[in-house]
Amino acid sequence: VKKGDRVSIYLPMIPELVYTVLACARIGAVHSVVFAGFSSESLCERIMDAKSSVLVTADGVYRGDKLINLKEISDEALEKCVEKGASSVARCLVIKHQALRTKTGASCNKLQTPWDSERDVWWDEAMSDSSEECEPEWLDAEDPLFILYTSGSTGKPKVMDFVAHGALQKNSKKRMDFSTFCQVIIPI
Repeated sequence: VKKGDRVSIYLPMIPELVYTVLACARIGAVHSVVFAGFSSESLCERIMDAKSSVLVTADGVYRGDKLINLKEISDEALEKCVEKGASSVARCLVIKHQALRTKTGASCNKLQTPWDSERDVWWDEAMSDSSEECEPEWLDAEDPLFILYTSGSTGKPKVMDFVAHGALQKNSKKRMDFSTFCQVIIPI
């Protein structure tokens, strides 16, 4: 992933969600966070809108006492993208969130995680070779930073592109007004 690439993030509220968002901002990759409770159709629409080349997801998550197979939903979304002629995702990075650790330290997955060896990569395997150092990518003020959607409660969600101007420089303030966080909002 490099500056200008598009990344869709379909993760539950886990630390890797924050890591991924911050990493994308640091290297200049445009990211779009998709709520992990959305259906495969909603995920497909957001992947197509963003023209993402990478999808970051997890194997699964518990919602209440129900185990949700996020990877399976992601695969369904990617299949729908192909059916609609918008197959842009080349890599799917998968976090072993529901892989249970045994007393010996070995992992054991309660989910039957579908796998495409051409596209899918485990997060821990991809991170094992990565450096701990990562120089930030310099962005122009008008470079896109992330994509945000309205709730969609009144119909089809509206898409907004947020640009780098002010977003990275102003995030260190203790009190932040959303309108000053990103001074330029460009509806698509």
